Amino acid sequence: MPSTNFGMKTAEHKSSPMSSSPSMFKPRKSTLPHTVGSNNGFVIWIAEVVGGIIRICCVSVTPYGVTLLNGQAGNSGVLNQLTSTLKSYNISLLDLAVHELGSIPVDVFQGLNLLGLIVTSAGILEIPPEAFSGLQTSLTALGMPSNNLTTVPSMAIKPLRLLQRLDISDNLIKELLPRAFPTLLGLEQLTLAGNGLRLLHPEAFVRLPNLESLDLARNQLDAAQINERSLRGLHSLKHLSLKSNLLKGPLIPTLITGAKGLISLDLSENAITAISRGALGLCPDLRELDLSHNQIDVIEDHAFVNLSELRDLKLSHNRVVAVSGWSLAHLSRLEHLAMADNALRAVTADLLHQLTHLTTLDLAANDISLLQPHVFNNTLHLQHITLEDNPLHCDCNLAWLGAWLRSHSTLHSEERAGAVCATPIILENAPVNMQNNSNFICFFRGTFLNIHQKYLKN
Repeated sequence: MPSTNFGMKTAEHKSSPMSSSPSMFKPRKSTLPHTVGSNNGFVIWIAEVVGGIIRICCVSVTPYGVTLLNGQAGNSGVLNQLTSTLKSYNISLLDLAVHELGSIPVDVFQGLNLLGLIVTSAGILEIPPEAFSGLQTSLTALGMPSNNLTTVPSMAIKPLRLLQRLDISDNLIKELLPRAFPTLLGLEQLTLAGNGLRLLHPEAFVRLPNLESLDLARNQLDAAQINERSLRGLHSLKHLSLKSNLLKGPLIPTLITGAKGLISLDLSENAITAISRGALGLCPDLRELDLSHNQIDVIEDHAFVNLSELRDLKLSHNRVVAVSGWSLAHLSRLEHLAMADNALRAVTADLLHQLTHLTTLDLAANDISLLQPHVFNNTLHLQHITLEDNPLHCDCNLAWLGAWLRSHSTLHSEERAGAVCATPIILENAPVNMQNNSNFICFFRGTFLNIHQKYLKN
């Protein structure tokens, strides 16, 4: 999902920062993290100390933008002085983190040539309608994270017709009313993570027809809130995150019905217990699916039907004990499969039979004692496999694995060494790839004594 910095990378300055700065700003080196001296292109300003109070901790003008890191509580006058100073610059990103700023002064951004703006203050409860006056013809990215907003500042953002990215994460917005957002035809990315959202009213996003990425992570949404009505109008949606919400029980086809064009879907850190047949069959274009950190113990046969475009499947940190080849059927283009930290006991020959394009397989930290011969016969493109932290039983049935690990040059050395014998006791902690085939013995009556004596002689 998009980050708050909006990916801004360049900024052009019309003149030297020092030549246009007001007299109250004096250049000084800062020991704050992520700041260096002016010799690397950073110019650090710090306000004069008045009555023992630092009005502004520091302002940095960098090739990436301008950052106000710490302002005095409620000191909107300082903001006015700062923005007045910056009118002679073309700014890619202005980042204002002002402690307990009560409100954004009207017209404070008037006259700025500004592409991206971030405003953060624990004191902001609402954004006045005229807050972003003057930015209608330039602003493409706006961040208002970590404030105390309880509603979407619809009137304030309505004039920003060029807006492409909007971040209102980590506020206090508990519900989205119908038509919560104004018509923003250019908006492509929207972040609402960490608000404690409980209710998504029908048509909340209906005025955002070109939205491609929606981040609803770290909220309190259950399955009843994620439906065709609440996602109505999102015809262009390609990326959806519902990470760390209140999704419980089996994943069924009716969960995601209003976003058929999804390319990536994040359902991690919920309480999903099973993947039903065709659970996401209404999302045929899906390429990335994250179901890690749930409580999944059942993956039904044909669970991923109609997902032939899927490339990346994350199932790590669940409770899966067994999975069949039919459970992973229809994933002919899958390239990356992560099933670490489950409870798998064996990897059967049919498990990967249809995964002919698989390149990366993570099976670490399971309870696997057996990998059947020929399990990798159809995975001709497999380049990396992780088998560490599994209690492998190194008898004659596993003799093939050592040779296979040694013969695959694409494997990292730690991947080869990660497969370690747990039993029999004479091979305990022995790396599988370091053993000759003759060391992998199936024990019958009388065999153990002979093998034990052989190792004593060596």
